[in-house]
Amino acid sequence: MTTTMLAAFLALAPAGLAQDEDEDERNPEIEALISKLAREGPSARLVELSRTESGFRAIEEAVHAAVGWKTRGFEADPWTHYEAWLFTRDAKGALAVRPERRADLESLARRVDRAKALFEDFNRRMDAKGTATVPAGAAAPPTELRLALFRIFAEACQEEALETLDGIAAALKPGADGKLRPAGEEAEELAEVLAEMAEEGEELADFEQEYLAFAARAPEGELRQALTGEFARRYMASRIAATETDEDDANALPPLRQALADLGTSETDPDWAKIRAEIARGEALHREVQAEFDRLAAGLADDQADLKEHLRDAKLRVRIAERTAALRAGAMAEVEEALAEAEGDEEEGPVHEYREVRSALRDLAERSTDRAAAAIFSSGPGTAAVQAHVDEVMERLREEALRDAIPAFTARYLEDRNGTWHWRADRAERVDEIVRRAAEIEKEEDEDR
Repeated sequence: MTTTMLAAFLALAPAGLAQDEDEDERNPEIEALISKLAREGPSARLVELSRTESGFRAIEEAVHAAVGWKTRGFEADPWTHYEAWLFTRDAKGALAVRPERRADLESLARRVDRAKALFEDFNRRMDAKGTATVPAGAAAPPTELRLALFRIFAEACQEEALETLDGIAAALKPGADGKLRPAGEEAEELAEVLAEMAEEGEELADFEQEYLAFAARAPEGELRQALTGEFARRYMASRIAATETDEDDANALPPLRQALADLGTSETDPDWAKIRAEIARGEALHREVQAEFDRLAAGLADDQADLKEHLRDAKLRVRIAERTAALRAGAMAEVEEALAEAEGDEEEGPVHEYREVRSALRDLAERSTDRAAAAIFSSGPGTAAVQAHVDEVMERLREEALRDAIPAFTARYLEDRNGTWHWRADRAERVDEIVRRAAEIEKEEDEDR
């Protein structure tokens, strides 16, 4: 087989990491509002419009627009809103952390520490690819380029993939007691995902034997020993299992199996070195998983006993390392794509975007009177973690603002007549706009199909 083919399979992200998003459910509060609309006049048009998905979405947009004066700023000027959320400011512009935000800052500090560990892995991958130089025509020093590309890598690794180290670490957040628990949409899913992975791990014995049969073709001695150690066989068995296919042809070999089957028997075969290098990268990542899972398990709340047991499961840790390796391989592909697109383009490339974010963070760091906060915002590797936190805070503020959307909408457009909402006659034009917007949404959906 060719070296290129083997490299492609070792970089392959296994199926299952990409998670399909559930179709959006209708907002029950807006449905309740529609149920109270009058069945006559302009209100009746909205009731009829709501029967279609495009019509309901148009009404929902109109309701949210009633507090648009609040929410628009979160997207247009997130840094100002983030600063006001996290700090108080004196007359000279100096910033002090709000007491009620101290726990949030400590959580962010842990995320920045995670980013530093991730940066080490990123550097190893970049060095292995020889991508340490500045693209032709770019003026950024190599260190700044690395940090700019790492921001892309880190953002890709923050995807909601609960079977990876990065996804698990992101899903566990401290509560009011300082103890870690799954938070957000992952609260019910995380333990279930890990339980399924642990169960799957018990079924890898056949894949282990299959891998060992391939590895037995390696020359005896130090090479074969490295390829057949306890971690190596578990890790590669997980790799084989993750790249299984559902081919109808029972005789067809899945890609990674084919790659291993084509290996030569000579120690000088360069593909053996690639397999060994893959295992070495897995071992480095496994050490990262071990250290992070030890920390997470120690910080879990007492009511998370099952989750703590999963985090301490040795076999599961190997599986997590393998799935994380696959996710990060995909993240590296995004980095290489960004690097190719940015060649010679200083104004729109990753370095330009990185500098913009760093400028905002530098300002916060320099004005902060809190050393811990200044250290967080001064961290180059932590840039993506802070950016993600800013995005999360903006979403939180937006959700808080949207709680007032229905009262604002009814006050602006509706009149209560004996418990039934009637559209104000002097604002009937707004109904026409909502109807037109529904038609636009329908057209957009048709084009996407």
